[in-house]
Formats: sequence, C-alpha cells, structure tokens
Amino acid sequence: METNASNYAYGAVLSQKQADGRHHPIRFMSKSMNAAERNYGIPDKEALAIVKGLQHWRHYLERTTLPVQILTDHKNLEYFGKPRMLNRRQMRWLELLTHYLYEIHYRPGDKNCAADALSRREELRPPDGEDDQPASLIPADRFMELSALEAEMTQSDWEGLADIIIAALAISDDEILSETRKIAAEWQDKPEGLTWEDGLGRKDGRIWIPESDELWRKVLGLYHDSPVTGHLGSSGTLELVARSYWRRDMTDWIKRYVQGCHTCHRAKHRNQRELGKMQPIPAPDGPWQWIQSDFVGELPKSSGFNAIYVVSDRLTKMSHFIPTTTDISAPDLMKIHIRHIWKLHGTPLVHGTDRGSTFTAAFTKSLYKGLGIEPRFSTAYHPQTQGQVENNNKWMETYLQMFCSH
Repeated sequence: METNASNYAYGAVLSQKQADGRHHPIRFMSKSMNAAERNYGIPDKEALAIVKGLQHWRHYLERTTLPVQILTDHKNLEYFGKPRMLNRRQMRWLELLTHYLYEIHYRPGDKNCAADALSRREELRPPDGEDDQPASLIPADRFMELSALEAEMTQSDWEGLADIIIAALAISDDEILSETRKIAAEWQDKPEGLTWEDGLGRKDGRIWIPESDELWRKVLGLYHDSPVTGHLGSSGTLELVARSYWRRDMTDWIKRYVQGCHTCHRAKHRNQRELGKMQPIPAPDGPWQWIQSDFVGELPKSSGFNAIYVVSDRLTKMSHFIPTTTDISAPDLMKIHIRHIWKLHGTPLVHGTDRGSTFTAAFTKSLYKGLGIEPRFSTAYHPQTQGQVENNNKWMETYLQMFCSH
C-alpha cells in the first residue's frame, strides 16, 4: 500500500503481486481532509493517510498472514509502531493498527508518484485557500508578555475583562488594520454612511472591515482563538469584536465561526446529558462467516414472485438479492440458501435475522444445529440490530422504485 498526504487531501494505492512477479494496482483511494485534519502537522497528516488507507481496505488487509508493506515518503513513520513518545491522537491510531500485520518502509517522494498525484487532485482542494497552514497569530515573545499580564491580574481586574483583553490584543491589531486599508480601498460593495479616516472606513464609531472571509478569519483568530481570550463563546467573542470592528452580518458570522471551532468542542463542558456508550457488534474474522438476511415484500407480482430475499455479508458488504414469495416455507428457504449462498460461499458461522416465523421454525433451528450455524435474532421493535441489511433494503427499494417508474 502506497500512501501520501498533501496539505488538504490524502491518497493511497493498493497493489498486489501477480503471476508475472510484479505488483499491479487493484484499488485507488483519494479523499479530502476535513477542517480539523488540515490543522494536523506534517507527520500526523502522513500517518492519517496510512490509517485511512488501512481502514478503507480493511476487508482486504485485516488479519493477513503476511505483513502488509506500507510505502510512505515520510521517513520518520518507519518508527511509528516502535516505542516512542506519542500524542493522544497517535496513540488512538496505534490502537487501531493493532488489528493489522504491517511494515512501514520509506520511499523517496519522486518514486511515490501515484499516491502523491491522488493526494493533490484539484477537485479535492478546499475553497478560498483553506489548505494553507495557519500562521501563528501571536509571536512567541509577545505571547510571553501577554501571559505575564494575565498572571498579574487581580480579582477586581476581571470586572473589566473585555477592556484588558482588547488592550493586550492591540499589539496584534496592526497587521489586520494594514490589510484592511489595502482591501477597503478597492472593495466594491461598501456600506452606506461610512466616514473615512487614515485610510479606514468607520461605521457607528467602529472600524469597518470588508466582508472578506480570509480577513475575518484573522480577526476571529485573534479575538477568539488567542490564549489571552480563552475561546469565549459567541456572545463573548461578539462583545470583544464589536467594540472595535463592524461588518454587516457580524453576529451570524461570529456564531458560525465559534460553532465550528474544534478546540471548543474538545475542551468545553456540555450541558446536555452524555449519550449512552456504544456497544458495537464484534466484527467477523473472514468473509461470509457472519451473514444477515431479511425479506422485502409484499411487492407487485413478477414472474410468480412477490418478495425479495436479501442476504448480506457483514465483512465484505457483498449481497445477494433472490426472488421469492412471502409465504415461503422453512424447508424451501433452506433450499434457497443451498442454491444461492452456501454453494458459493460455504455455510456461515453466524446467521442474523429478524424474528420471522420462517427463521424461528423448529426445522430451521434443527438444521442450523446440525450444521453448526449460530442463529442470532434481532431485538423486537429494534430494526437497527439488522442495520446493514436494512440499509441494503433501502437502496434496493429506491432503485426498484425509480426503475419501475421509468
């Protein structure tokens, strides 16, 4: 598996050695990163490409007898699975990778061309230059001064918190105002009632900053993301920004920015009750060892059939759609399994179904006991237990509806 990551996407190529002794590609993957992933450092982005590739082709790569050879152009990842200091994200990834037998090898970038091309597809690039790595909003030496200022504050000082924060941030406002002068002079859609002073437009006594998302991300980066401001909520951030600046849709824009802040989501407490713990169903060890099945009907008759029997493999997601009738008996249903499923894939270890009379019949239980198949029935009134096959049914019914309508 060859992997590579750019600033905004990751790509991978899965190859297999064929009879001619050469590796031939059998699968390709290319996906853009979300906003949080674009903030990762370069090592974590390259590691993300490996993790996503293994997860994407899990049905091929999990529990292999020979190690999967992973090729990356980031040499430090050769030591990823060996004892070293890891951050929490990397520890989570390492836990996921325990399900795979793999070896990571370095390959120079000029030889890792396929994965590199997949990670740089133009259609995956986010709009407005969001793939650029964010620059530090406050220089390190100035941050130390601001931290010292915060440490010296007494209890009475907190009553004028907004004034103190704005005074501390004033040292970083110059860059924003300089950009504002350049953009404001050429901005076409200027609001009415502006007064101009020193190249800056003013509205209601506040500086007008054009509705440029790139410029406003810098403003919010300073007044919300800064260690001094402490990631205030929507109203607190609006209070700080509105003292000095103005734009038309400032309230909505700030609210959307704060709601999308991943640091706030990770660190702040929630007032709602926590959701219950997930209880995932264990994954099968191999294909067609654990199947799920369900009936779809009653449908309009076609060639004497009025239902479809759906059988799906939980690991590979492969499914069979078999025409049948709603009044099929348990022995006839077993004949369908023999003709369409077992002769192709062998008998499964586990068969998940609902509590229909055909599946709970004594004949079915007796046959399964003799073949060593464990029947597992869904919880009553809880179709999510059969989530995979129910999802297949949904897409099949949608297809049939459009086909019949045509």
